Amino acid sequence: MKFASFSLNIMLIVGLLGRVAHGNVFDETVPELTTGRKNKKVKASSSSSSSSSSFSSRKKKGKKTSTSPSTNPSESPSSSPSMSPSASPSNIPSSSPSSSPSSSPGASPSASPSISPSAFPSSSPSAFPSSNPSASPSASRPSASPSTSPSTSPSTSPSTSPSSIPSASPSGSPSPTSSASPSYIPSTLETPYNSNGFSGQGNMFDVKAKKDLLIERFDIHAKGEDTSTIYVYTKSGSYSGSEFVSVDWTHIHTEAYTSQGKNNKTALSVFTSPVEIKSGEIQSFYVRSDSAVWYTTCGPYGYLVVDNGDLQFFEGVGVKGASATFCDRAECLYNRIWNGVIDYKLV
Repeated sequence: MKFASFSLNIMLIVGLLGRVAHGNVFDETVPELTTGRKNKKVKASSSSSSSSSSFSSRKKKGKKTSTSPSTNPSESPSSSPSMSPSASPSNIPSSSPSSSPSSSPGASPSASPSISPSAFPSSSPSAFPSSNPSASPSASRPSASPSTSPSTSPSTSPSTSPSSIPSASPSGSPSPTSSASPSYIPSTLETPYNSNGFSGQGNMFDVKAKKDLLIERFDIHAKGEDTSTIYVYTKSGSYSGSEFVSVDWTHIHTEAYTSQGKNNKTALSVFTSPVEIKSGEIQSFYVRSDSAVWYTTCGPYGYLVVDNGDLQFFEGVGVKGASATFCDRAECLYNRIWNGVIDYKLV
C-alpha cells in the first residue's frame, strides 16, 4: 500500500515537469497531490489575449506622418505639395507647384509655372510663359513656337534668327549686316533756281524721256512765305496747241503748301497718280498756284534747258493773272523756264 502511494506521487511529479517543459503548465487543470480533489483552472490564453489587445491599441494610438520627404520619390504625386522639395523630381508632376523649386527639373513641365524660376531650364517648354525672363537663353534650340506676346523686358542678347514681326521700338545699335536692298532714293532733275524777277500763277513745260521712267513728285519755287494751294495737270505730247484747251489736260494732284521763300525749294508730296513716260515720249505738265511762283525768262521756243541722261527738260510758258485757270491769250507768256525739281524713278 505504501509502495503504491509512493509510485502514484512519482508519476504526478513526472507529468507536471513535462508540462512545464512544453510551456502549457497553465493550459489544463492540474490535480492536487491529494486524491479526489482538483485545482482550479487557470487559463493562460485569456491573459495572452488581453496582452495582445492592449499592444494593438497602443500601436494604433502611436501612428504619425513623416516630417521629411522619402529618399526616393513616389510613383504618383501627393495631393498637396511637400513642406520642402524632394532631392529628385517625381515621375509625374504635382497638381500644384511646390513652395520652393526642386534642385533639378522634372522630366515634364508643371501644369502651371512655379512661383519662382528653377535654377536650370526644363528639357521641354512650359505650357505658359513665366512672369520673369530666364537668366540665360535656352542652350540648345529656341522654342518650337514663339510666345503669343513679347516679353515684358528684352533679352540680354539677340536671338539667332529674326522675329516675324518688327519690335515696337528700334534697336539700340544697327544690325551687324546691311539690308538685302538699300532704301529707295529717287532720281532727280533740277532746273535753274535763278528767277530774274518774273513770276506768275504757274508754268506749262515739256519733258522728254530717254529711258522708261515714272514721275512721282515736284519741288516748286514758291513766291512769298504764305500758305496756298498748288494744282498739277498733265497731258501726253507737247503743251503747244493746248494752252487754251482745258479738256486736253488731266488733273493729277492738289496740295496745300507753305512757301519756303525765294531761292528755296518748297517740297510737294508724292502725286496721287504718278505719271509713267516711255523712252522717246514727250509729256507736258501745267503747275498752277492760287498764289504765285517764280520763273525765269529764256531763249526761243523749243529751247533745251536740262538733259541729265534720263530725262530732258524744255522751256515753256508762264501763266499770268490771279483768276487764271488756263491761259487766255493775254495771260500766256512764252519763253519762260519753270523753276523746280522733278523726282522720278526708272522702271
